[in-house]
Amino acid sequence: APELDTLWPELSGTLDSRGSLELDGVNPVARFGLHAADLHYRNYAIATLDTEVAMNNATQTGDASFKASGIVIDDVDITQLTAHANGSLRAHSLQLKLDSSLGKAAFSGEGNFANDTWQGDLKAVTLEPTGAGIWQAETPWQPRIGIDGFSWPQACVSQATAFACGTASWLTQN
Repeated sequence: APELDTLWPELSGTLDSRGSLELDGVNPVARFGLHAADLHYRNYAIATLDTEVAMNNATQTGDASFKASGIVIDDVDITQLTAHANGSLRAHSLQLKLDSSLGKAAFSGEGNFANDTWQGDLKAVTLEPTGAGIWQAETPWQPRIGIDGFSWPQACVSQATAFACGTASWLTQN
């Protein structure tokens, strides 16, 4: 899409996508890829963005990867953001890594999606705020995100003898 500003005023950069459907009679696989470069919109920018998705219809499983670099959101610079998920909607593994001007973060675990709700079980959580050292979760974080809102039961991180805990929730108004 060479003229992104015709789709959305003030948006610039390049966006390329591709897709394929592999049919072998038994195990059809759909693949999709997206590459973006030098995306800019107001105070936001992404230098590069790449995503790859493969879905296997026979097994109802897939693999998805996402990588972006040079992200600017107002005054926050995200050097690199990577994500990977593998499995089915009902049972999948996931990893997320972030390196930014505010620090680093890494999350990995499992998740499942059912009844319009995603439930995570993030077994490995590492936070490294700039200048504050490495903080790790000693117990899994279990966020829940649904169409009715989200909840994040007590999530704690520790470093040596120090620890910090928090919770979060938001529900839609009916």
